[in-house]
Amino acid sequence: MDNQTLIPQNPNRRCMECGYLNLSDATVCSNCLRTLPEHISLSRGTRELPELLEEEHRRTRLHPLGKQLQERMSSIKADATPDQPMPYQMGKKVILEIFADTASHVILPNQLVQPYTLGRRDNVNGNTPSLDLDGYGGYKLGVSRTHACLKLEQGRLVVIDLGSVNGTFVNGRRILAQNPHPLHHGDRLGIGQLVCVVTFSL
Repeated sequence: MDNQTLIPQNPNRRCMECGYLNLSDATVCSNCLRTLPEHISLSRGTRELPELLEEEHRRTRLHPLGKQLQERMSSIKADATPDQPMPYQMGKKVILEIFADTASHVILPNQLVQPYTLGRRDNVNGNTPSLDLDGYGGYKLGVSRTHACLKLEQGRLVVIDLGSVNGTFVNGRRILAQNPHPLHHGDRLGIGQLVCVVTFSL
């Protein structure tokens, strides 16, 4: 049996005996049949996506997309994307077009005075990101509670991965954690496997 077959779709409980990741409601380890402890966390841990678990990928933390995310990104085209990347210009609105079950538009606050965080609400400590992606299937798509943030830096709009489990991607390339990466009009932004298109508008 290879390692990938030992990864359930929605892991939340690790067996202390063999390390197997079991489903959140499991009472017995599906791998070694040991009884699991009764305690279940009230807050869902970030789902590690099977496509992102290869050892080489975890070691470099800068790797190509999993096949499913690559297909999702390549199928999404921003309208009127220029041939040359168009950087952010002060005073323009930043719009995220989120492709989940249905496409949704989120307009970010003017000027982004504070970093705009992307993630999921933490029900244990009550922390809520600027944009809670749970309503867009964030847990299912591997979004961390504190996943990434958007901010203005020296007149540029940048995205920063905040050490997420499943990574942040710009146009199909995973960006390094804690390193600002500039965004341009029409860029495809992957938050785990949740895909957004970034556009600027007057």
